[in-house]
Amino acid sequence: MAATLPAVLFALATLFIPESPRWLAMVGRERRAREVLARIEGKDAAEESILGIRATITDATGRFSELLRARWRKALVVAIFLALVSEFSGITVVLYYGPDILTQAGLQLSDALSGFVIIGAVKMLFTMVALWRIDRTGRRPLLFWGTIGCCVALASLGVFFALQQTSGIALVTLIGLFCAFFAFSVGPIKWVVISEIFPTRIRGRAVAAATTAIWLADAVANYLFPWARDTYGASMCFFAFALVLASQILFVRFIMPETRGRTLEEIERSWPQENR
Repeated sequence: MAATLPAVLFALATLFIPESPRWLAMVGRERRAREVLARIEGKDAAEESILGIRATITDATGRFSELLRARWRKALVVAIFLALVSEFSGITVVLYYGPDILTQAGLQLSDALSGFVIIGAVKMLFTMVALWRIDRTGRRPLLFWGTIGCCVALASLGVFFALQQTSGIALVTLIGLFCAFFAFSVGPIKWVVISEIFPTRIRGRAVAAATTAIWLADAVANYLFPWARDTYGASMCFFAFALVLASQILFVRFIMPETRGRTLEEIERSWPQENR
């Protein structure tokens, strides 16, 4: 019953969410699209946005095969990379197996569950930090520094288990730090970037492909973790998670584009044109 209330509130909230202006324009409901844009950014800016949408949308429905075209290949690599790394970072392993990890480190089950209540609260709080900072700081800086923080926290967890420490407070603190860094960077930013870097006609299929990658990676990571922990030890698992995230530091620094302050049409035009 406790889980029902958030679901009901979410369902009610969806009644107040407007349709995407780009989708409305694409299906011929430009007047409604203009009204939605005017509510969000003002009447004058809405007219300018409508002009940009007209210049980029087509009546054709995109196909999955378009994602493999040369122009969108880099965008697809960015989307799939962010999707896979976010799950192979170990975040769902920590959330699913967290109480078990804490009890194996020496905590009582009641203390382990209490510790995860704190960790859950930290994750929620720092997700709100992402909402506050993502359009001010930018996607790349937030993801870059958040990923570094995740790496440090995971490597520290690896050291903690390698030294066979039994401090419950230290363990909860390190897991909380990892979840905090993840919650304001790796977790939400992948969804924002994935939804921004593709044109309207293929965005739905691109997001579907990235979401599929996320859940497949989630299944693999959580299926293999108990075996890897028993075979190689928890410390090696956390070192491996840190290594996976270390690759994202370089990816964000040299490959991932910044999308802050740019319209979807501007982002689409920034990708290289294909040779005809």
